[in-house]
Amino acid sequence: MWNLGECCKGCKSKDRVVIDHEARKTHCSECGLDSDIGDSGLSNVTTEQSNGTSGDFLSLTLGNSQQGGGSAPVSVANTTVTKKNSSDLEYSEKRALDAMMINLDSDPVSIAAMSFRLCLPAKVNNKAKEIFKKVEKICTEKDRVAFNAACIYIACRQEDMTRHTKEICSAVTEATMYEYDISKAIGVIAEATKMDKKWLMEVKAADFINRFCANLGMDGKAVKAAQEAAKSSEIIKSFGTPRAVAAVIVYVIARISDNKKKLLKDVLKATGVERSSIRNAYKNLYTYLPTIIPKGFADLKDLHEALGRP
Repeated sequence: MWNLGECCKGCKSKDRVVIDHEARKTHCSECGLDSDIGDSGLSNVTTEQSNGTSGDFLSLTLGNSQQGGGSAPVSVANTTVTKKNSSDLEYSEKRALDAMMINLDSDPVSIAAMSFRLCLPAKVNNKAKEIFKKVEKICTEKDRVAFNAACIYIACRQEDMTRHTKEICSAVTEATMYEYDISKAIGVIAEATKMDKKWLMEVKAADFINRFCANLGMDGKAVKAAQEAAKSSEIIKSFGTPRAVAAVIVYVIARISDNKKKLLKDVLKATGVERSSIRNAYKNLYTYLPTIIPKGFADLKDLHEALGRP
């Protein structure tokens, strides 16, 4: 059953958190933060230790110390929303959920449907629709899915909620979609609307920091340190994708600042980045961490205590 919850622990917006008691999940329709429901109510991604399973911190021997596959699937919302006991919802929220159910059933590759699967807030969904209206006349039926996905990508960039093209591809469930198709559509839309294509496509690690930090439940001081570290990492030659670099940075900052010591599985869940990508980026960035991590936040001793040596 879905109903309205308390304020979001990420963006602090009130009455924008929807709780799915059956799935024990919460979703903020304002900032897009997904969380699990803990025993004490709403909670963010937390470290769990169960059945003696090793939750070793990230190291260069990670491949041997962690069990499971080499990737973590991108987390997307279940497209089935239970509507029983809907009287618990406020009238406006009930109407929104009913409308979303109809949209998902009638057009599973629509902007609304893909936005829903990506757990994007209403402002991004609306922005994407506005962009599509501007280019609808040049969009053929064959290219509609790619255009819808491209509009979502552009809207996310403009609203500072950057998503990678791979993440958006994961939201296309009823058609075959490749990152190349989205990139090509982005180029066409950028040209038609006089947007800066270079800015749209040149994604940086800093573009993912706020979302990753929110999903990990990091405090303001840690978020600021992660933002500074991401900007500092830009002067170093790329050692991985921007998403992987951002994932490594929030992992390192979280390990230093959080007494619970976030584990790799927490980062995988919060970022959706593959384990192998994070491990490779970490291996290449390790020697530069004392340079990119803000001096006022942590020194070399803090890094070694929190991370150990690779």
